[in-house]
Amino acid sequence: MAREAQVLDAAAELFRRQGYETTRIEEVADLAKVSAQTVYNYFANKPNILIALAVRHVRSSIPERSAFVRNPPENPIEAIKGFESLLADQALRTLTRESWCAILAASMLDPRSRARRMSLRFNGLIRRHYKIMLRPFQDEGKIRREIDVDALAELLTAIGTHNFARLVAEDGMTLDELKAAVERQLAPVFVGVIPPGKENAE
Repeated sequence: MAREAQVLDAAAELFRRQGYETTRIEEVADLAKVSAQTVYNYFANKPNILIALAVRHVRSSIPERSAFVRNPPENPIEAIKGFESLLADQALRTLTRESWCAILAASMLDPRSRARRMSLRFNGLIRRHYKIMLRPFQDEGKIRREIDVDALAELLTAIGTHNFARLVAEDGMTLDELKAAVERQLAPVFVGVIPPGKENAE
């Protein structure tokens, strides 16, 4: 496990310093002070290294996420904005935009790939965290009782995933712009789009 961690640390440094696409396995091996064959024995190829880094990122991020959702800001919208900001901050702390782009692209191009399975697990974890955070708001009357919290968590995860994909794909997009986009898209979710009394209109 120590050698595997060495390889991942070396890969993360090189991906950040010179880019995912241009980094070669041999360079990762040199920085990790192991043979290239050792790297291949652990990961088989460079995309597998990237996936392992993403998995390590999520595992290390869980305590901070759990602490946030169990003690969020008192306003639900501020809590959601804060959680989305935390997710983006955590992601960019450990992997570059280019690396996340490669992961997202792989997950979309091949629905049977490891990247796709990993992406689905990550989204499932975010949904679970959202449900943990949203249910107390509903109990306090800050979210309507009749709202399906599972569906709301799924919708919020979709909004966040969409904006994170924009953040990593658009070089000029900032975290502040991500938060503004989330806030703008939350408005119709929390206000509603159908006027009162018009729900059953023909």
